[in-house]
Amino acid sequence: LGYPTGVAVDGAGNVYIADQDNYVVYKETPSNGGYTQSIVDNTLGTVGGIAVDGSGNVYVGRGGIGVEKETLSAGTYTRSEIFYTFYAGSISVDAGGNLYFANDSSSGILKETPSATGYVESAIASGYDIYRFAVDALGNIFFANGQQIIKEAPSGGNYIQSTVASVTNTGTTEIGGIALDQTGNVWFSIYDYDSRLGNV
Repeated sequence: LGYPTGVAVDGAGNVYIADQDNYVVYKETPSNGGYTQSIVDNTLGTVGGIAVDGSGNVYVGRGGIGVEKETLSAGTYTRSEIFYTFYAGSISVDAGGNLYFANDSSSGILKETPSATGYVESAIASGYDIYRFAVDALGNIFFANGQQIIKEAPSGGNYIQSTVASVTNTGTTEIGGIALDQTGNVWFSIYDYDSRLGNV
């Protein structure tokens, strides 16, 4: 790989990788204890975040263009642009097909809700510069805000915000990646810029 900027895994254990330097989205299919590599798309140019839904459709952030949807049918993918944004560095999709993305700006997390004519956009946690976040099957959103992990829980068409975890190290420690497991645990990485040390 050149510069893998996004990774997603589907329910069958297939791994999808956005490789920014090689301008390729790869699919790694489990096979005989290893993986067989194939290409989802190598015509997107600069790629960023990536997500996959329960039907095997792949969503890819395309630098300076927007978010592309790779629709799976009979083992092949058909690409379509579903909305524009400068750079979707992090993408998630929930069990209802709602799409979430962040572009590392004060717009926070943007939610794209499927409708009869495409998608309806709404903003969540606006005012935060968010680059990495995670969404569970119920639509709860977890994102890093400096030294805190904040949860946005859906409630009656709005969201209730709470703090899940705080890092008590020095001011040079920041939270990086976030992941969720099926039992509700939140996993995250931290990195200290002074000591050059980090952990999960």
